[in-house]
Amino acid sequence: TSADTHDEASACSSAGFGHHHHDYHVVPARQAEQSATVHADACCRTKSAVKSDKVPCCRNRASPDDLVLEMPEEDSAPTSGSGTVGVSVLTVTDLCCASEAKIIRTLFNALDGVESVHPNVILRKARIKHDWTVVSAEDLAAILVGEGLNAAVERDAASPTRFGSDIDATSKDQGKSLQSSYSPYPPWHVMLALVLWLTSLLQYIESPSFFHEFRYIALGAIALCLPPVVYRAVLRLRKCRLEINVLMSLATIGAIALGEFSEGAAVVTLFSLSSWLEARATHRIRLAMDALATLNPDRATLVSGQVVSAESVQVGTALAVQEGEQFPLDGTLVEGASTMADESVLTGESKPVRKTAGQQVWAGTVNVGSYVEMVATAKHEDSSASKIIHLIQSYSDRAPTEQLVERAAAIYTPLVFIAAIGLATIPWAVGDRGPELTRAALVLLVVACPCALVISTPISYVCGLANAAKNGIMIKGGRHLESLGQVKHVCLDKTGTLTHGRFAAQHLEVLDDPGVSQPRALALLVAVQRAASHPLSIALAAAAEPRLGPEGAQVLRGLKVSSCNAIPSEGITAKVSGLGESRQTVMAGNMKLAERMRWTNSHPAWARKVNEWAELGLTSGWLGTEVDGPLVVFAVGDEPRPEAAHAVASLHALSIETHMLTGDNPPVAQAVGAQVGVVDIHAGLLPEDKARYVDSLPKAAMVGDGVNDGPALAAAMVSVALAEIGSAVALDTADVALMRDDLRALPAAIKLGRRTLTKIRQNLTFSVVSKAAILSVTMTVYPSLWLAIAVDVGGMLLVTANAMLLLN
Repeated sequence: TSADTHDEASACSSAGFGHHHHDYHVVPARQAEQSATVHADACCRTKSAVKSDKVPCCRNRASPDDLVLEMPEEDSAPTSGSGTVGVSVLTVTDLCCASEAKIIRTLFNALDGVESVHPNVILRKARIKHDWTVVSAEDLAAILVGEGLNAAVERDAASPTRFGSDIDATSKDQGKSLQSSYSPYPPWHVMLALVLWLTSLLQYIESPSFFHEFRYIALGAIALCLPPVVYRAVLRLRKCRLEINVLMSLATIGAIALGEFSEGAAVVTLFSLSSWLEARATHRIRLAMDALATLNPDRATLVSGQVVSAESVQVGTALAVQEGEQFPLDGTLVEGASTMADESVLTGESKPVRKTAGQQVWAGTVNVGSYVEMVATAKHEDSSASKIIHLIQSYSDRAPTEQLVERAAAIYTPLVFIAAIGLATIPWAVGDRGPELTRAALVLLVVACPCALVISTPISYVCGLANAAKNGIMIKGGRHLESLGQVKHVCLDKTGTLTHGRFAAQHLEVLDDPGVSQPRALALLVAVQRAASHPLSIALAAAAEPRLGPEGAQVLRGLKVSSCNAIPSEGITAKVSGLGESRQTVMAGNMKLAERMRWTNSHPAWARKVNEWAELGLTSGWLGTEVDGPLVVFAVGDEPRPEAAHAVASLHALSIETHMLTGDNPPVAQAVGAQVGVVDIHAGLLPEDKARYVDSLPKAAMVGDGVNDGPALAAAMVSVALAEIGSAVALDTADVALMRDDLRALPAAIKLGRRTLTKIRQNLTFSVVSKAAILSVTMTVYPSLWLAIAVDVGGMLLVTANAMLLLN
């Protein structure tokens, strides 16, 4: 979509009056999704595109490193490109750190038919978009099993969508069988090994002397836990991969060689126990994810009473929803239907909302009124609930901090490993401290594992994202949560953001013109404003229609608007037939338009009146023709949101500067700014002016309505859209969507971003300090293997517990 095409298309949707940059459309519910996609593609621009004034398509604009998240169309079994491409989900119980995630990405990205891979360490799942005719979900799981990673198919992209099918049921059962492995108790062999290791510690009792023989009991613990670790280590070494199983195997074998059986048992037993401990520690996170998953019902009931898979329901299908049931898909209520809907799962607002015929209902929300029938307006994979779940569970974008930590870990582990090899070999040849320094080398092997360091960042992001989703704030990944925590400036659009965007005509005056009667002038106004769908235009048409009378109604029936073009920063011009050749061009716009057309010179009294209206905070304008001059002057009002002043005050309390960016007239902008508390006001701006200003501010967030202000949203460090729940536009175009359509959620989101950054800093500091402490003790006091592994496991548990505070 070119910039010129977009400007021309948006011209008719804007009444002009200083708001030409807005592009509101009132469309039937069944067209909402298609309309949303069109606007998202038309309005989104990258920062580079803003500077070059090019408008690339949203879906093609970013490189893999720039993508915030794979959007929910991935979940569709058939895609636009191929009917055999879909997303499979594997449950991988051995996916416990970044090294395994890297292995999964490396393995699958090398396969033909695989388009994208997103492993999630926290949930121990991997989502793979692939062509199932080239490589099946079962093949993918088998590859991981062959690498020593226990995996099973939770969802098969090739499975039939009809509910109750054998393949679908088998897939679900496989996923559940692995989920059940998160037992409240450790595996039996680990518990037995733990008992044997603790018993072996009796060797340190000096008297009686037979306790010294207890050290051999530790070999039983090693025999129980070491084989699976060595097996995975061999698989990794065959492909020249240095990871945690290799390090732990070498440390344990080295301890056995030195005769330190209890130390070796401590390493392998606590390491084997750590996977279960981590699973238990993150259990609450998985519960939060499971709660999100319930947003998306998997069954739907047809009006005939037949229960089918929600994935099999097509757009336009009539469905029945009983009281107390979830709405299975996004849709609209049929004629005569009326009920109450609990939308708290999407918005965080507990008060039920009344729904009547023709109104939108959303998948996952609950029918708390009475039996109703609805018509699906979106497929299962395109529903609001699917998008929300995907945003959280497919945590695929790695934030800058996370990438930095992973790069540091990739350097740290090989360096420490090389140092350990040197300590374990060189002293034997040049001195008599070989055994002592070899023991220190074994400690270094344990310390070389950066698990707590690597997991400290993503687990904080996942907890923060889950908390945000629970409160109706959709954040598209860790990088944007991190960006929220760094925001210093917030730029706010006026119409639809600081104000409701619901206009009402306050003044509508027809000028005396001997050549044009009042009914004809009003008919012209109605015809032109009907061609636009901006809320301001709707308000003007609604105010003028009752005053048309029989003559005006007859004139209106004969008018036809054939074209509509934007006049930048002024308004619109329309070609209207049915008036005679001399009156075909009709213009509507603000004071700039009136001054350029010299209407203010010919009608100074009305010019003063229009300025007075503007000073009162009303959006005022003119309508006229090239031949007859001005015919109508008007003023409409748009009330500020009741929560806007509170939200702005909260931002100021966080030491964040606020800026209003609007295309409206300066007097109107100043009046609204005074009511909501924004002091820095920039009015009369074009879309590119907004983008340029946002780009000039350090660490700036841009808040819009999700449809408009595409260049400014793209230019910001983080973009925020106010969204009616289910708005595909908000989810597609902005980095953050406030699903409750409440500005007070913005300071709450920024606070959450700051809390997340604080937790990340705390976790990173603790991880680094604990490693440094063990290294210091090892080199200066005493090299203790059990202390090293205890600190490693304990550190991982502590950073996990600290991050989980973000769920509160």
